[in-house]
Amino acid sequence: MLPLSYLEILFVTGINTLICYGVWVVFQPTNIFEALGEWLDKQLPEYIQKPTYRCPICMSFWYSLLLSLFVWKLTPLDTAITMVAAMGLSVIIVRLFPDKDDEE
Repeated sequence: MLPLSYLEILFVTGINTLICYGVWVVFQPTNIFEALGEWLDKQLPEYIQKPTYRCPICMSFWYSLLLSLFVWKLTPLDTAITMVAAMGLSVIIVRLFPDKDDEE
């Protein structure tokens, strides 16, 4: 495994973040897994809900870890950089496009 270039790290970070947001969106109201999300909300504690499907920032850490190690097969340093960068990108997205429910 060779270390990634900065451009490759940005690419992996972007893909990881998009995957997190894709999973998060399908569990939102009026989307395909809304009912499953509501059922899981009743079954799972909040500390499991957030990193799996409820919080894109929380999800980006764990999804990036798993994707970087098992899909992208990155070095530990590149994995750490990608995880932190994905969390930062998720924070930027959440701040730019706040959830309508959070504004009320």
